[in-house]
Amino acid sequence: MTDQATINVNLNAGAEVLLDPGTGTPLAFDPADPVGTSNFSTALTIYDSFGNAHTVEFYFQKTADNTWTWIATTRASDLAGMSGSSLVTLAKGQMTFTDSGALDTIVTTDRYNYEDGMLEALSAPEQGASVVFNFAKGAQAGQTVSFNFGTPRRVWDDATGAFVDNAAAPDGFDGTTQFASPSATLFQSQNGFGSGVLQSFSVDEHGIVRGLFSNGQTLALMQVALAKFPSPNGLNAVGQNLFAQSQLSGDPVVSAPGTSGLGVIVSNALEISNVDLSSQFVELIRAQQAFQANARVITTGNDLLGEVVNLRR
Repeated sequence: MTDQATINVNLNAGAEVLLDPGTGTPLAFDPADPVGTSNFSTALTIYDSFGNAHTVEFYFQKTADNTWTWIATTRASDLAGMSGSSLVTLAKGQMTFTDSGALDTIVTTDRYNYEDGMLEALSAPEQGASVVFNFAKGAQAGQTVSFNFGTPRRVWDDATGAFVDNAAAPDGFDGTTQFASPSATLFQSQNGFGSGVLQSFSVDEHGIVRGLFSNGQTLALMQVALAKFPSPNGLNAVGQNLFAQSQLSGDPVVSAPGTSGLGVIVSNALEISNVDLSSQFVELIRAQQAFQANARVITTGNDLLGEVVNLRR
């Protein structure tokens, strides 16, 4: 099941802050009208413990200059104990940007409480963006997925209750940015995958059998081993190019192909002749000449015996 996902977007620096017409304050996000209460949205697919696919929709709402709120939602029908197609807000947080458009901070501030059925504010911000899912149909509950929006230049420090410089941040431009261009999704990925059946397999030079499944995943299933003997000449020939272990050959040393002096595997190939054709033709000619010479000896001997019989007559 999915536990890590990456979302890189560009949020338009020129976007307007959405204001409530009545109060003039930033408009609150409304799951019933997500498009009208946000500036940009994107979606990606994640997988539960059964391999079922679920769509998570992220909405981004500009609340001030260089400050945005991210909101993670999914459909009620995807969650345990719920039904319908309405959106459920599972988590939200805040991300800020520098005056050059680099990602400065990102935290999670609210998370859905499945016991109370409400979105509740956390006692303190949590670094990064993480969402907890209780998917329906008996899937593992409490599936936490961390969403990577990029490396922020500052991180939340629980000890001090403030943001501190992030030593691991390159420049803040490796993920989500805020430039003066239309908001757009730049990159998305996630681990986890749906269920699949074996469709084909291949064997590499190290003998590893890899299965290709219908969900696009490749899995190492097993490995072909090779063996060598202390005295190969002591093996017993049992026919059809097969040999058996004997006391003279010693016990086999089994190891992976390409190690311990063993050869490698060549898959999808037919074995060709492993003899020197030129030398074998020479030997064949020699055998033919020897046979002809022996035949002449027999013929000559037969003629001599015939002459002996004729002399007696």
